[in-house]
Amino acid sequence: MKTVGSLVLGLALVLTGTMAAQAQNAASQARGDAHGTYEFEAHRVQTHQAHARDYAGIIYQQGQVKTPLPPEETAEYVGSVKQSIAAANKALDKLAAAHPKDEVVKKSVEKIKGFHKSALAHCGACEDHCKKPVEGSKAAVAACCVDMVKDLDAAQAETTKLMKHLKIEKLNPLKNPAGDAAPKKSE
Repeated sequence: MKTVGSLVLGLALVLTGTMAAQAQNAASQARGDAHGTYEFEAHRVQTHQAHARDYAGIIYQQGQVKTPLPPEETAEYVGSVKQSIAAANKALDKLAAAHPKDEVVKKSVEKIKGFHKSALAHCGACEDHCKKPVEGSKAAVAACCVDMVKDLDAAQAETTKLMKHLKIEKLNPLKNPAGDAAPKKSE
């Protein structure tokens, strides 16, 4: 009898969880979330901010070596910073759309976009310096990168606060769904 009761209780919990997930998915679709939940948009914001920061770091570090990147490559990395910030802003727009009446979200998104705008201004300055002789612009490009990273760090800190406000937890670490065994290579 205890087994039947446990089975019924387990089935009830599964059904409740399924219904809750369906309700959340329906609400997400009504809001227009592309992948089911707005939570992933917050993770996308963080990911794109991290990529932008990494690209700025590459530009800075390569400028510190004896033979820095050619101006064309530096400009490509600056373009990658700009692309990452644009993608982060796009995800921010979706996140904000999911919470149209939440003033904390609105203010936080504006603040984050302000940091992004400032980082983009430093990108523009960096691009201008790339048009000058390499040795003469080395310090100026480095300063732009430092300023970009400061803005992106501030944006990421504000994004973390926003996620905390929305009770969005960090994503689980990646793991192989088949266990610890690596896939076998075919020869």
